[in-house]
Amino acid sequence: MHKVFDTNILFSDISLLNDDFYYQKALNKISNKQKLSIEAKKPQEDRLLSLGALLLANILIAKMAIDGELYHDANGKPHIGNDEAYISITHCYPYAAVVISPYPCGIDIETESVDFRQIVKHYYTPEEKAYLSQNNDDQRLITKLWSRKECYIKYDKPQDLRTFSVVNPPDGYQYISFELPAYAFEVLIKDLPFIQETINIDNLLNGDENNRQRSAR
Repeated sequence: MHKVFDTNILFSDISLLNDDFYYQKALNKISNKQKLSIEAKKPQEDRLLSLGALLLANILIAKMAIDGELYHDANGKPHIGNDEAYISITHCYPYAAVVISPYPCGIDIETESVDFRQIVKHYYTPEEKAYLSQNNDDQRLITKLWSRKECYIKYDKPQDLRTFSVVNPPDGYQYISFELPAYAFEVLIKDLPFIQETINIDNLLNGDENNRQRSAR
């Protein structure tokens, strides 16, 4: 039986962590085990992005009163404690976002500056290619579909990207598209009400975790 709670999405611009003062403050808000994991990453941008996403995950886990700490399995998939909830994490500088749900889910942010044409050629389905052709192969839509594919991979771990189309969501699910200039920001969650919040990293690091922009749908 699924634990009863709404799906929650938390998003933030984490560029402030470029400042060593804020980076150190952020490190002080995570466990020693998590610090070792962050500090082992290279280059610095990877540490910054992982730290920002970890902060958001910890906030959401605490807010939703879910038992256990975030960890990653041997395949890099994130889990919480005894898996009473599903979690998905994404980061693409300067942004990070997390979704926690009682159902399998996926979240992804992609920059539109990446040229996805070869990926489209080799990994998009005929339905996806037709959809893009009908829309003049618009770069924003190309990136949006790739972001959705990343969401689907995190939701289901398919073996072949060409075996599923993301023009429409799986049965009982919904794709949520958030507006983010020059980026695609997609979430795949159960077709049920959800809560989305944006938090300011400065407020978070200064102890004002409740100062958030919140919307419920």
